[in-house]
Amino acid sequence: MTKTILPGQTIGIIGGGNTARLLILEAKRLGYLTAVLTNDKNDPAAKVADWVIEGSATDSNRLMDLAQKSAVLIFESALMEMEVLESIQSYIEIPQLSDMLSVTQDRLIEKVFLESLNVNVMPYAIITSLEDLKEAVGSIGFPCVLKPIRVEEDQIPNAILYSDEDFSKAKKMLETGTLLVESWVSFDKELSITSAIDSEGEITTFPIVEKVVSDGILQKAAAPARIVEEVNHALHSMNQVIMEAIQLIGLVTIELFITSLGMIYVKRIAVNPQESNDYTLDACNISQYEAFIRAICNLPIPEIELFKPVAVHYIYPGEVETVLDNIILHPEWKLHLDSQQIKSENKSVGHITLFSPNLEEFDRKGKWK
Repeated sequence: MTKTILPGQTIGIIGGGNTARLLILEAKRLGYLTAVLTNDKNDPAAKVADWVIEGSATDSNRLMDLAQKSAVLIFESALMEMEVLESIQSYIEIPQLSDMLSVTQDRLIEKVFLESLNVNVMPYAIITSLEDLKEAVGSIGFPCVLKPIRVEEDQIPNAILYSDEDFSKAKKMLETGTLLVESWVSFDKELSITSAIDSEGEITTFPIVEKVVSDGILQKAAAPARIVEEVNHALHSMNQVIMEAIQLIGLVTIELFITSLGMIYVKRIAVNPQESNDYTLDACNISQYEAFIRAICNLPIPEIELFKPVAVHYIYPGEVETVLDNIILHPEWKLHLDSQQIKSENKSVGHITLFSPNLEEFDRKGKWK
């Protein structure tokens, strides 16, 4: 059983960025001290932590420095290397560390895990050559998606194949190693469901989220999702099965598609806080970040209460000026904006929360373009 870490003690966080910053702010509000290991002293998380250790998350010496300052360690990225964490596990508790971390870093192992629970995944095949790909497409069909089998920080992008002419895209990808080809499922909605799991295996679940994603970039999210009761029940039942099979303390998000015929396909499992759950900062009695801290520190997690339907629009660097020009016209907007300069156009710099019954209402009330 994980020991209880009480307010006043120090939580060490491996990795920086906005997720780490929000974890630190929630931890400090609860009365904890915080230390962060980041390779950038100007990182958003470094600006709010009590202690900052500058260095790489794979540097065992820096990790030991963090461990010596902390009562417990957590990591904000689901791409942490298991071997690195296991090397210091005998010195300090890392409740979040679990075999599920390596499962979610390998797309094939993740699919096999889900299939073992009788959970639907998109039809797929393992690809090691162009001949494998041609044979797989014969059964999977076009369009389909070609992906690296490993989930990594700086991996090559996925490729969508629409016809035989697109096989050339696979040649370069195959040079990087084994690939996975996945059927393109025509879906009605993209959803996610998130649960916090404590040291006793108690599961506390947040409302199901409906998402709008364009070119792999999250644009909007709404909770609760607009789904019929039968689908809602099926998703919660599926979630319970997966959560009970996962030996993990912390947060788990299941991302999935639902078709117009009501078929449910799981897209992936994430074991760290997700941007699509940032509506919880304003719309719930407890945010995903507080739930995460409570689970890790072995504090009780209350039943989740959604105050009212909510919609969120994510802000990207090119939209900041327009948002600021229009904020004076929208007193109903709850603005979250990171003042730190973000270089990537594909990384959000904040979001607008609007209490609204659905995404269409959000578009009508919250649109600034």
